[in-house]
Amino acid sequence: MSVTDHSSRTVAQQLTLIQQSQLVLVTKFVSIAKHCAEMRNFATCVQIIDALEMFVIKQLPVWKQVPNKVIQSLEELKAIKVLLKTDSLWLLRDHAVREKPTIPCTLLFLMHIQQQEIGGFTLANGMFKWTKMRSIGRLVDQIRLFKQMRYAFEANDSMKEHLVQRILECRDLNLHTLASENTANFHLSSSQNSRKFQDAFKKMKATFGHG
Repeated sequence: MSVTDHSSRTVAQQLTLIQQSQLVLVTKFVSIAKHCAEMRNFATCVQIIDALEMFVIKQLPVWKQVPNKVIQSLEELKAIKVLLKTDSLWLLRDHAVREKPTIPCTLLFLMHIQQQEIGGFTLANGMFKWTKMRSIGRLVDQIRLFKQMRYAFEANDSMKEHLVQRILECRDLNLHTLASENTANFHLSSSQNSRKFQDAFKKMKATFGHG
């Protein structure tokens, strides 16, 4: 769960740190998330979506330049996230894809397990809630099925090490502070709205500066 959170924050930080080509970067991240969804790598897909949905990122002026086609792709990805969040067995609903390699979103999977566990496992008379236990068993069994089907391509250890190192470098950086220090994250005009936008970032920096 910690890795998932840090991965999303790292994606968001790249967008706030870059001085130019934010549009290219946003488009690239959406494209990567879409490709991950098509490959059923929902872990990385959701991490990118979470990053793009962070409040600071959603306020960036670059969104006004993002093509409608990219926005539409992002909305489709958000819809997939909703399905993953609301339907614990959605990944196996389609029998045609059951034999395809799949990487589920760990956080959402654990949330489903936690929700199933609410209320205990026994009735007032001491009998087990077999229906509930069966549901949890079916949910957990997904991991066994996913582990049986592996991707055919070889792991890129060099890229993996680079990504892990980048995540470690960014994990302690304050996203709000980074955003407030980069002029590319503001509307470069003297309008009142622009001033309010910058003031809002300054307030966030003061509020979350120690977080």
